[in-house]
Amino acid sequence: MFTVKTKLKQPSITSKPLTVAVTGASGFVGSHLVPVLTRYNRCKVVMLLRSGSFQNNAFGSNVEIRLVDYQNLESLKAALVDCDVVVHLIAKTHDLRSSVEQLEKEYFTVNVELTRCLLEACQQVSIKRFIYLSSTKVNGDFTKSRPFSIQDEPKPNGPYGQSKQKAESLIRRFCIKQDMEFVIVRTPLIYGPSVKGNFRRLLSLAYLPLPAPLASLQNLRDMVYVGNLCDFLLFCICNQVCANQAYLFKDGSTISTAELLKELKRLMGKRFKSVRLPLWCLRLLFRLMGKLQDFERLSEPLLLEQDCLRQVSWRPPISMRQGLAQTVQWYLTTQRSAYKKQYEKVRGE
Repeated sequence: MFTVKTKLKQPSITSKPLTVAVTGASGFVGSHLVPVLTRYNRCKVVMLLRSGSFQNNAFGSNVEIRLVDYQNLESLKAALVDCDVVVHLIAKTHDLRSSVEQLEKEYFTVNVELTRCLLEACQQVSIKRFIYLSSTKVNGDFTKSRPFSIQDEPKPNGPYGQSKQKAESLIRRFCIKQDMEFVIVRTPLIYGPSVKGNFRRLLSLAYLPLPAPLASLQNLRDMVYVGNLCDFLLFCICNQVCANQAYLFKDGSTISTAELLKELKRLMGKRFKSVRLPLWCLRLLFRLMGKLQDFERLSEPLLLEQDCLRQVSWRPPISMRQGLAQTVQWYLTTQRSAYKKQYEKVRGE
């Protein structure tokens, strides 16, 4: 796990300690955010967990676990009693096991309707600020002639991005009407220890003792280290300058796919051997494997303007190289653990 030193320079939303409720607290971002909040003395943390979720409180007296049914308004109200701020991290993301029709329904149910129910509960218990973790998918899948800006008209491509846009619009309308402060933070791909999805697959590719066939992918992409994201979420919790703002969040982690793979191999202590295949050949290979969408995510550029972050005094405490090193260290540790368990299993047989 990482250590973040946070220096807040803007006035806070209140002079008394804050009680912060976190949805999705046992997920990838939430499991990193809770320790960051506990190290900040003015925050008491309420982890909102579904019944049956991870319930072991390893954070001490400054963290309280409350079980909640997100489809039940009364359950949500009871879980949010005495809280000042809600950080809403729960989202339905990509699931390769579900059909397209099922995914579209789940995107709307979780990303929009659950958010609507949570907002109603927040209003009824007088939550002061609602912070929502969104996605650059609201802007689109990739950039063309210029980087995305928070001022751009949303152009989501697909049901996931559309559901996040609907949730953002719902939050803006509801909070303005109810005089509740909101903060929306759109992020590109998030990496760090315990990462899943595309970045985890890229780590697995870098780990293989094989030449990398992606040397021709020179597209630049912005990413975000989870430790920097959590530090910025803490900034949004405590600072009045963030009230009723939306941010396209970047932390300086801009790199091409080929350079990223090269850096991951270097950090793993492996020699980088590349095979420069033409883009049309790579596209054909991914298409034959049924992974054309993965190829588009790897090969297209995704750059963000930093126009909003220029307005605040936040700066990322962790460099991209440090973030990648911590991620690789976690990956290697989990790989060794997996191999050890497999070895012991084989010996036992």
